Amino acid sequence: MSLLHPDTERIITELQLSSPQSLLISGLEGIGLLDVARTIVDSNQVTIVSPDDSKASRPIATEAIRQLYETTRSKSVDRQYVIVDQADAMTSSAQGAFLKLLEEPNVSVHFILTSSRPDVLLPTILSRVQHRVIPPITREQSDAYLTDMGVTDATTRQQLLYIAEGLPEELARLVADEDYFKDASQRMKDARDLLQAQPYEKLLTINSYRDNRARAQQLLEAAIRMTRRSLSQHPDKGLITQLDKLLIASERLGANGNVRLTLTQLVI
Repeated sequence: MSLLHPDTERIITELQLSSPQSLLISGLEGIGLLDVARTIVDSNQVTIVSPDDSKASRPIATEAIRQLYETTRSKSVDRQYVIVDQADAMTSSAQGAFLKLLEEPNVSVHFILTSSRPDVLLPTILSRVQHRVIPPITREQSDAYLTDMGVTDATTRQQLLYIAEGLPEELARLVADEDYFKDASQRMKDARDLLQAQPYEKLLTINSYRDNRARAQQLLEAAIRMTRRSLSQHPDKGLITQLDKLLIASERLGANGNVRLTLTQLVI
């Protein structure tokens, strides 16, 4: 079965025909942006730059971008592709180095950036790329994917869809890793408490995330996803205000804001 939304298939066809030199594709974390980028490229001439998994913060360092200069400066007449996966993981200096590549492009080299948080990319990078947003797959596709993966228990299916409906990469990880599934289930419960519980219970939830920026960011992403889902079903000014506050908090965490203070401001 296809793990692409019908709109995504149209986007891919359009991009394959137009072949922009610099492209950004964004979407929710867990949607499978790298797979979409590979489908767009459909070529063996691909260099992929990804976050450094050997470090806790998983950055894309300046040196990784500088190495691209050698790759992209050859005078090959064949079309080359460079995919920078999770481009928002580039450090500030790495983004500066990448900007130079965009400013002085080799006509045979095409760049594709993927990001679930394009807001943290430099405005000067955003101004030099075409941007396409990849939508989640449909409820029917998500349900069929769980069947393909052999998930038959009705309760488990309901939990998986609640956590990651529309996100095939995330669904696959949840099914494959029981511990990750348990963590994600607890995170969704905590996100619900952050949004709906009494102030004291909210502060207790925040306290358990205060010392881990990555976990706090995941908590906010779960709360943002939950709020967007509610908005799609019941448009409401209060939900819009709530979503704005969550997005601002997420942006502050991404800019190294104090974790506890940023989360506490959601309760005040």
